[in-house]
Amino acid sequence: SHQTSDRQAMFWQLNFQDRWTNNGGAGGITLPEAGVQSRFREDEFLFNHRYTIQPKLLSQFRILIARYWSPAHSNTAAARIAVNEAFTGGGAQSDRLATEFHTSITWLLTQTLRKHTFKYGINIPDWSRRGLNDKTSQIGSLAYASIADYAAAHPFSAVVQRGETKTVFVEKNVGGFFQDEWQVRGNLSLGLGVRYDWQNFLGDTNNLAPRFSFAYSPDKGKKWALRGGTGSFYDRTGPGPLWDALRFDGVRLRRFVLGPAAIPANIATFTGAGLPTSIHQFQPSPQSPYLIQFSGGLERQLARKTLLAITYTGTRGAKQFRSRDANAPLPPLFAARPNASLSALRIMETQGRLSGNSLEIAVRGTIAPKVTGMLQYTFGRTLADFGGINWYPANSFAPSGEWSRTDTDRGHQLNFLGTANPHRWVNLGISAYVFSGTPYTITTGRDDNGDGLPYDRPQGVSRNTQRNPGWIGLDLRWFKQFRLRPALKERSPSLTFSFDAFNAINRVNDQTHVGVLTSPFFGRAVATLPARRLQLGLRYQF
Repeated sequence: SHQTSDRQAMFWQLNFQDRWTNNGGAGGITLPEAGVQSRFREDEFLFNHRYTIQPKLLSQFRILIARYWSPAHSNTAAARIAVNEAFTGGGAQSDRLATEFHTSITWLLTQTLRKHTFKYGINIPDWSRRGLNDKTSQIGSLAYASIADYAAAHPFSAVVQRGETKTVFVEKNVGGFFQDEWQVRGNLSLGLGVRYDWQNFLGDTNNLAPRFSFAYSPDKGKKWALRGGTGSFYDRTGPGPLWDALRFDGVRLRRFVLGPAAIPANIATFTGAGLPTSIHQFQPSPQSPYLIQFSGGLERQLARKTLLAITYTGTRGAKQFRSRDANAPLPPLFAARPNASLSALRIMETQGRLSGNSLEIAVRGTIAPKVTGMLQYTFGRTLADFGGINWYPANSFAPSGEWSRTDTDRGHQLNFLGTANPHRWVNLGISAYVFSGTPYTITTGRDDNGDGLPYDRPQGVSRNTQRNPGWIGLDLRWFKQFRLRPALKERSPSLTFSFDAFNAINRVNDQTHVGVLTSPFFGRAVATLPARRLQLGLRYQF
């Protein structure tokens, strides 16, 4: 960093990261042979410039230039064997190389005029050249409904890819924003703003997102405060769906979704000659998904260092991304796909809806004598008819029937995060939580409708009707600092000893339960959160 004058300062930074993951994905029902060896290499250059143009006008400029390189290799060069929620073995079929040359730019101006603080500028969150060499499913991926079907060599679906594996494109995201923080009176402030977002590959250009907020203290002592606001927020696709639409166009990289009758005895020798291929594409003129959030709250100062806050938050989502197979076999016989010249026709559409409501009660500050932190309880419910852009409904012709609790919805959440210092040798950091369980879905385990996906549910069963058990956790940290030259006070070198216990009560917190009827683990969990872990630490500060 370098401050050239009282009005100007500059900052340069180089970041480097290189990490490896061995046997990625293994665990639970996935055998080590189906793991992946992956690597992520990142090089970044960051420049910040801060300049006071006038006493009440500040310019802040930031640019990031980066390169990412991320290869992945399967542990085993063999076809992937996926027995629905029983085990996954063979090869991972996850060989690929993703690269990116990326830049991000933000220029922010902050201006103060009387009771107003204006902030405006431009933002380019992502302007990048992305490359993908996709060699997944080159040997093939086989799916079985049950262990009995696997023993009988009777898969219900297979996926094989053939053709050009390399895809390169440029992703562009641009935004602009304006915000006015207005101190109307000493006890009333307003916030007004608007943001505009644009992304290439999407057809809409009217993504204006207004925001409004207020804070009001009705009493002279300012022990009460009312806060509220609302705003809309647009989302981006990310690179994954763009890669899918570009490479799975039916010509470049041909993706074959095979039914039982078309699966050869040796999947690795499959050529695809004469068979229809799958296509992935966006709906005509896709639009940017957006959320509207609104909240209102009441705050009360209970003591000099203790605050009570009660806040309601609502969320409404529209035009959310989801996928469906527009060429799935038609009911009631599910005998054949409507367009025989195509296999699966994945449409990535912006038709999903979301609705969420939550009430939060929080106490912050001094919770008890010599105990400070935050105690928070949240009660809420979030419903949606989608599960993300890579999610498919059980019936591609009736996706609106998927309206239910979201996969991550928890009705009750109780958190405590704080410190306790009852004695000079007892300095504790505490993180405790009690969560109710998330939902999960009952499925048949079979591909009854012939679309190649094992998402079929029993007659009359809706999505996410079952509930996983809740979680209880307690993490503790003890620490003690020793100043080596006490006379220097804060500038003294120091040693800090620490002892951490993660999941100190060693409770078994199950991950999601298996809802597949054909699985030997139906109704049971096949993975948990980590058991108790202990950690010793020593830090020297100088």
